[in-house]
Amino acid sequence: MKLNGIGLAGAIVSLVYSGFLAIFGLIYVTGSALFTAFEAVASIYLVFSIIMLAFAVIIIVFSSLAIAKGSNKYRMVSGILSIVSIIFSWLIFFVIGPALAIVGGVLLLCGKAISK
Repeated sequence: MKLNGIGLAGAIVSLVYSGFLAIFGLIYVTGSALFTAFEAVASIYLVFSIIMLAFAVIIIVFSSLAIAKGSNKYRMVSGILSIVSIIFSWLIFFVIGPALAIVGGVLLLCGKAISK
């Protein structure tokens, strides 16, 4: 089984989006040490950055499994997590991040696994 064109495009968009999410999550985690003067802001920022990084890794894993195995379960989990990650993507890009998350998630949820 493999994904049709819509599902494959959604998985690729989700992988690109999660790559940016992971890179900026690492930057924010390491950069939160610079906010030592504002401890409350730094701790909240650190928590959001760690959650953002965790979402990125999980989306990368499930999108890769959806591409490799073509399973509907992995496709649906990746699509739902991509849409849910909009909550944390505003930290990176104010418009582009949520737009990529919505496009990737919706394309993944609209796609389907087909027989070879």
